[in-house]
Amino acid sequence: MKRISVLLFVLTASLAAVGQASQTKPYVITGFRPVQIDGLKRYEYTVKHGNVTLKVLYRESQVGISKDEWDANVKSGGKNLPTVHFYYDRDQGDISQVPELGTSLSACVLSHLSNGEKSIAIQPTPQPCMDQRSDSLTYLPFPNGPRLFDYVKFEIVSGRAATK
Repeated sequence: MKRISVLLFVLTASLAAVGQASQTKPYVITGFRPVQIDGLKRYEYTVKHGNVTLKVLYRESQVGISKDEWDANVKSGGKNLPTVHFYYDRDQGDISQVPELGTSLSACVLSHLSNGEKSIAIQPTPQPCMDQRSDSLTYLPFPNGPRLFDYVKFEIVSGRAATK
């Protein structure tokens, strides 16, 4: 019984280390250029993540609210709902929240919900982070506040791993 417990502990620790390794590779935006797609001006970024190079297009962003605005809304019973501002690629968007080229961004820490979904957890640091899921990449400039609901979402259009 002791051997099984030790084996399970070692296997669990090994799997956790693999998960942490992918969390430690930073995302770095290395390129930017405006492009025309179907007559629409879009913004293309090159993002490096470890040995993978992603080409992404700006899709949408949101400028949220301050924690004080949220707290005032809660105290009023929802009567003072503050305004968030949405921007979309079809309206040429607002890329002012996108970090400068060369900025190193950690992967966001995720929580596993009871229904099997993943959710962005409270982050261990107040630093901005990136969340990659399926064909989207989301940048969170203030994952723990002081502003709430700010984000920039990108559509991943291609990715390639560097070969040695």
